[in-house]
Amino acid sequence: MNIFRWIEDGKRTQAGPIVAPENFVLEKEIILTGVDKSGDPDEATILHAGKEFFTLDEAEALQEQGYFPEGWRLPTVTEAGAWLTEFTGKNLVNPSGKIMAQLGLKLDGYIYPSMRIYNYCPTDREIVASLVVDKMIEGRFWLINDDGTNNYTYSLVVYMTKKPEIRTFNRSCGHSIRLVHD
Repeated sequence: MNIFRWIEDGKRTQAGPIVAPENFVLEKEIILTGVDKSGDPDEATILHAGKEFFTLDEAEALQEQGYFPEGWRLPTVTEAGAWLTEFTGKNLVNPSGKIMAQLGLKLDGYIYPSMRIYNYCPTDREIVASLVVDKMIEGRFWLINDDGTNNYTYSLVVYMTKKPEIRTFNRSCGHSIRLVHD
């Protein structure tokens, strides 16, 4: 992840922000507070270097606690909706192909919430590979609500054989993060 080239290599959209040319990957181990929704303010969550899939609570905490590169943030539902209009092609073989090519999105897979292994050690790739499901079938990227509420959780989803869309998901699913810069 070379954040110094993100503005230069990113894609400026008609909606305004620049989309980072690659997914956010945690570069060092960090401790987040306020991720555990049990109500205990002293509860902390350790996220390990190399982490690629995040719950929405983790993604929001990373943003709120300043762990994203300066000036970069999670995209909104409205921005992603504009990308669908701007970049969705008519290709019947791969309808998600245009948005994937233009924004550099990949079919990165995701992790189901029932697996509860988000804070894995990246050195144990064999175990991690078995936990990433639907790899090469779809990619999911967290979005935040424009109004600042968290009543609903959304992701931009790209597929191998279907049109891209914005869908709701359980906030405990592990999805990729693609940041934007105003």
